[in-house]
Amino acid sequence: MITLIRNMKLRVRGFSGDEEGSVLLLSGMMMFVVTIFALTTINISESYYKKIQVQVAVDAAAESAALWQARGLNLAQHVNNLHYKVNAIAAVSEILTCCSGCILQFIPWTAAAGKALCKVCPYIDQAQQKFAEVVNIVHEVIDVLFPIITFLNANEHARVNGADEIGLAAQDYFQEAFSEIQFLDTLLNNGLVSGLLNLVGSLPVYAVPLDPTSILLDLTKKNGEHFPYDLGAGNTVLAVCGTCCTALNGGDPGDDWGWDDDWRYAGVGYMTWMAGIRTGARSTGEKELTGIGHMDWFRPNGRKEMIIPPVMGFASSQAEPGMVKAGINEDFSQATLIPVQLPLINKPASYLGIFH
Repeated sequence: MITLIRNMKLRVRGFSGDEEGSVLLLSGMMMFVVTIFALTTINISESYYKKIQVQVAVDAAAESAALWQARGLNLAQHVNNLHYKVNAIAAVSEILTCCSGCILQFIPWTAAAGKALCKVCPYIDQAQQKFAEVVNIVHEVIDVLFPIITFLNANEHARVNGADEIGLAAQDYFQEAFSEIQFLDTLLNNGLVSGLLNLVGSLPVYAVPLDPTSILLDLTKKNGEHFPYDLGAGNTVLAVCGTCCTALNGGDPGDDWGWDDDWRYAGVGYMTWMAGIRTGARSTGEKELTGIGHMDWFRPNGRKEMIIPPVMGFASSQAEPGMVKAGINEDFSQATLIPVQLPLINKPASYLGIFH
C-alpha cells in the first residue's frame, strides 16, 4: 500500500514537469481561431462581391440613361438645325419668287414668267407652314418618347447586370437596417404594410431615378425673334409682294404672308439612379455562405442571425453639355458618369462624406 501511494505521488509530480502534447493543444486552438477567421473572410468577400455587383448594375443603368437622354437631345437639336435651314431656304425663295413675279408682270415680254412665279409663291408659304407644324409634332414625340426609352433601357441594363426588383430590394434593405428598432421593424413586417410593399416590389422595375423628373427632356417652346424663325421686315416685304401677285392675277390677296415660328430649347441636369440586390435571409433565405452565423456563441448578447445583407447602389450620370439651342448647333451631347449627386441639395454625395 505504501509503495502504491509513493508511486501515485511520483506520477503526480511528473505531470507538472511533463510538457508532451502542449504544442498539439496550442496548435489545435490556433487552428480553430484561424478557421473561424477564414470562414468569416469568405462571407466578407461575398458581401463585397455583392456590393461590386450592384454598383456595376447601377452604373450601367445610369450610363444607359444618360446615353438615351443624349440621343433624345441630339435628335431634337438635329430637328432644330433642319428647321433653321429649311426656314432660311424658304424665306429667300419666297421673297425672291413673289417680288420677282410682281415686278416681271409689269414688263410686257416677261409678264407670263412673272405670272407663273406668282402662282408658285403661295405654295412656298404654305409648304413652310406645314413643315413648321410637322417640326412641332416631331418635337412633341421626342419629348414624350425618349424619357420612356431612357427608363426602359436603364432598367434592362440593371437587370442583365444582376440587380433585383428595386421595390423588393429596398424593402429588404430597410427591414435589415431597422430590424434593431422595434417600432419600425414591427411596422415593416405588418401584414398590410408588408403586402403593399410586396405588391409594389413585384413590379419588374430594377432601377429608379431618385428624382423622376430628371429623365425628362422638357423641350420648351421659345419664340423665334430672329431670322429665319421670324422674318421681321421680310414679312412686310412678303405681304406687299404677295398681295401684288394675287391682285394682278385676280386672286384673294389674303393677309397670311411670312411666318413667326417657335423653336425648342432644353437644358437637362444630372440623374441619380438607385438599384439593389436581395441577399438577406428574410427575403431569399440566403444566409452567409459558411453557416457559422447561426451559432449562439458567435452572436453575443442574443443578436440576430448573421446574413449577407441586402445591398443598394447609387450612380449619377448626365448628358453633356445637355443643351438644345436655336440655329445651327453642332455641339452635340454625350453620356458620362459623374460623382454621385444628391438631388435635394444639388451637391456631390461626397460633400456629406458618403459615396466617395
